[in-house]
Amino acid sequence: MSSETDTAQAQAAFIELYDDTWWNGDVGNVTGAKRVVRYAIDNTADQDSTFQIPANAIIHEAILKITTSYSGGASISIGNSTDPDLIMLTTDNKPQAAAGRLYSVEQDTDWGVAADEVKTTISGAPAAGAGVVIVTFSLPNG
Repeated sequence: MSSETDTAQAQAAFIELYDDTWWNGDVGNVTGAKRVVRYAIDNTADQDSTFQIPANAIIHEAILKITTSYSGGASISIGNSTDPDLIMLTTDNKPQAAAGRLYSVEQDTDWGVAADEVKTTISGAPAAGAGVVIVTFSLPNG
C-alpha cells in the first residue's frame, strides 16, 4: 500500500488472518480467522446461542457482561452440551455485580470434536438479571 489511508481502506475490506495474510469475503470456516458468538441472556435456567461453534475450534476468550444485576444466589457457567462450564466456571464471575461489569476468561481451549452451541447455565432461580455472552474462537491452521 502506498499510504496509511490505503492501508486503512484495505483493512476495512479484508480480514487479517493470524498468518499475516488477508481474506476478502465471508469468513465462514476459514482457518486462522477469529470469529465471535454474541448473544443476550436473561434469568432463565439454560440458554444456548443460535450459532454453533464448529468442531475442532479453539476458544480464545469467554466474556460475561452483566447488563442487569442478578438476584442473590444466582450463579452462571458457560460451556457446551458436553461440558457446561468448559469455558467459564461459576467462580469466574459474580452475577450480582453492578450493571456494566465484564468478566473475561482468556484461554486456549479445545471446543471438541463436534459442532455445538454455546450453553449458558444459570442456577439459583434468580428473580431478575440479564447479560451478554461473548465467545471468541478460531479454527486452527493445520
